[in-house]
Amino acid sequence: MHFTVVTDPQCSNAGFAVKAPKPFVGESEFYKALETGHPGTLDKIITGRFIGRFVWNPNRMPKRALVLIEVSDLHLTMKR
Repeated sequence: MHFTVVTDPQCSNAGFAVKAPKPFVGESEFYKALETGHPGTLDKIITGRFIGRFVWNPNRMPKRALVLIEVSDLHLTMKR
């Protein structure tokens, strides 16, 4: 989803884009979580296990991306 990024509270100054090729393991659960409420992550926090290939393109946007291979153990928390 456009403008969706992965962050970690342990490293709050950085994040990376998510690229979701089709198909990948956990694809339907991933998109169901993104489509709950408003599309994307503006009104929610999605946590889980994200496995993929990290891609670094210093001369392109986004510079950092995770190309998904598998998504599991998703948990959705709606923001108030």
